Amino acid sequence: MKNDHNFYVQLINDYILKTYPQNKFYWESDLKVHSNVPKIPIANPTKIGERLLKIPDLVAVDQFDPSFTILGEAKTFYDYLKDSQRVSEQLDYYFNRLKYKKKGLLICALPHALKVQASNLINRKRNQWDVSQIKYIVLTDLEYAINILKN
Repeated sequence: MKNDHNFYVQLINDYILKTYPQNKFYWESDLKVHSNVPKIPIANPTKIGERLLKIPDLVAVDQFDPSFTILGEAKTFYDYLKDSQRVSEQLDYYFNRLKYKKKGLLICALPHALKVQASNLINRKRNQWDVSQIKYIVLTDLEYAINILKN
């Protein structure tokens, strides 16, 4: 099983397509199938005038209900562990953007060994930003493998 960055972005994409088949989305992503819309950066939520920007790996906005916005972030094992500060800051950006959406959803995809660690970080950030209404999902390579074996 290939576990590069685009593998995890594809997990997010596949989850959205399977879970929301009735929705039509505007897509922005690292995947070639979504080259129709340029990716939009998100400004730093903690520093006024800050020009440092973060861009999620995947954004899906419902065409008929823009308040339903999904941000997806994919991490390889190495990327997650080598720069925990960056991972934490990315979540700040994403929660700051999603807090203005009535139906915001954050989807993270990464190796199964990091699922608990990532879930704990996401929960801490949700509490810090006071955005418990924002739902999140953590997808892993193990769940992907199990689904392949089931089918």
